[in-house]
Amino acid sequence: MSGKRDDLNDIQKEALESLKESLIANNTLFGGDNESSSSSSIRIWGVELTKNSLDEKKEEIVLLKFLRARDFKVDASEKMFIDCIRWRKEFNLNELMEETFPSQYDESLGYIHKTDKEGRPLVINVYGGLDNDAVFGNLDQFLRWRVQLMEKGIALLDFNNNIEDMVQIHDYRGVKGSSMDDKSKAASKATIRIMSDNYPEFMARKCFVNVPWYFAGVFAIFRPLLSDRTLSKFVVCSSSDMSPLLEFIEKDVLPEEYGGTNRSSPSKRVLPSDRDDDDAATEVVIDARKRHVASLVVSDKDIVVNWEYRTIENNIGFSIEFAATAEAEREVIHEYSRVDSHLKAQTGSWTATGKGTCYFIWDNEFSIMSKKTVQFRTAALQIK
Repeated sequence: MSGKRDDLNDIQKEALESLKESLIANNTLFGGDNESSSSSSIRIWGVELTKNSLDEKKEEIVLLKFLRARDFKVDASEKMFIDCIRWRKEFNLNELMEETFPSQYDESLGYIHKTDKEGRPLVINVYGGLDNDAVFGNLDQFLRWRVQLMEKGIALLDFNNNIEDMVQIHDYRGVKGSSMDDKSKAASKATIRIMSDNYPEFMARKCFVNVPWYFAGVFAIFRPLLSDRTLSKFVVCSSSDMSPLLEFIEKDVLPEEYGGTNRSSPSKRVLPSDRDDDDAATEVVIDARKRHVASLVVSDKDIVVNWEYRTIENNIGFSIEFAATAEAEREVIHEYSRVDSHLKAQTGSWTATGKGTCYFIWDNEFSIMSKKTVQFRTAALQIK
């Protein structure tokens, strides 16, 4: 069962009723500690909640979002709901919707664009070519703009007709590791925290497009931390194949830059190319009976080391070693094996345990006569 209002099992129905009863009994919640001007009601996402209205469709849809987010554990769902209501008051949501923002927060940074095949709003966020100081320098201002965009998308939903979530497209064209400075990482962490704490179950799909080459390695690290339900909402597209988006977005609706035919996208920013010089592959020719070693400095622990390589013809031996200092004994972090990298590009990632140097070793010593051409890229990214 999906846990949505029209698809509940008996246990989920019981949890919904228990949450209603608990909220009705919470005199503090309905006694004025909320964002509404009324002391006996709570207004959230355009829905007015009162002690006498919790059986209505829209009200139940709101409560079920918190229940699904907490696996239908009533106490945890109630706490999340109450914390969300208090945050909305502290964040001053009523005034937020009337606020205007400087030009760096225009539609080239994020905008709402029509709907998918099921009538769900499309929210598009663009990350390439940003001036990090201008966009993220004032973190509070950025967060208020980001929350306002989210609330604008929610305002387009139609709970009465079961349209209760959105589709997000995150465009990473032109993004590279060096653009992830402290300001952008702080903004990303704060945004994720606000959205996960206060906007549960609003994402029908989360699409990552024009992803950089090292995205797969970084994603592999976080994948075990995500639930199957969350992973099922993810769609990942490279710059060369946007076709997965057309499975749920009409071609005449999807912006031209994402493989559709719609030219009404309001984005004004001139984006950099999807591959910058820093991300270009290095090509080396390794003679028979020889090997090639490339090094990558790791500046701190928890740095995510990523690699990608392919051979033009024939297989190659590959391994990775790590050493804290030039004099230290090397630790094998990727065991040697012969890889058919001429058939498929090889990618991987490893989270460093401390400062040091990674040594990427392509080994052609087993070959008697054949040279091997290897194209490779490596990157060290500070994610946390």
